[in-house]
Amino acid sequence: MEEHRSVEEPDDRDAAARAAAPPPTTGHAEIDRALADLDLGEDVHQHHDAYAAAVEAVQRALNPAAQGPRPQP
Repeated sequence: MEEHRSVEEPDDRDAAARAAAPPPTTGHAEIDRALADLDLGEDVHQHHDAYAAAVEAVQRALNPAAQGPRPQP
């Protein structure tokens, strides 16, 4: 008899595959660092903070004028 899992039942194999997958790369160092640092662990209450930090890094990268003038070399 074939085993049927409900959609809500977690699959450890899926979680392991997601954990082993490297974060995407964008070519922008600050965004790539934020994506690499994004840790969505078991505690869903911490996901908001992780997403907020990643979004903030993307906003800084896309809107550098909001940070003031860049230093001249």
